[in-house]
Amino acid sequence: MMSRIKELRKRNGWTQEYLGDLVHVQKATISKYEKGIVEPSTDVLKKMSALFNVSTDYLLGSDNVPIETIPQEEMTLLEGFRSLTVEGKNALLSVLNALNSAHSATA
Repeated sequence: MMSRIKELRKRNGWTQEYLGDLVHVQKATISKYEKGIVEPSTDVLKKMSALFNVSTDYLLGSDNVPIETIPQEEMTLLEGFRSLTVEGKNALLSVLNALNSAHSATA
C-alpha cells in the first residue's frame, strides 16, 4: 500500500506536504504512510481514494487495478447522487431525463 500512495502522489506531481494538506495530516504522517511505519485511518484512506480516483482496495494492496475508468467529475456526481434521499434521487433523475429529452429533440 505504502508504495502505491507514493507512486500515485508522484504521478500527480504532488509533494508530501501538498497531499497532507489535502487529507488534513502532516507531511511527516504522509512520509510514515509511504514508509509503512503507520497506516492511514479509514477517513484518510477514503479521502486518498477519491483524490487519486482509485479504490481503497487498491490503496490497501488487495486490488491490482490501479485507476478507475470513471473520471473524477463523474465520481463527484456519483458521490453526490448516493448522498441524496430517495426523493432527491428521483428528482435528479427527472431533471436528467428532461435534459436528455431536450438535447435529443435539438440534435
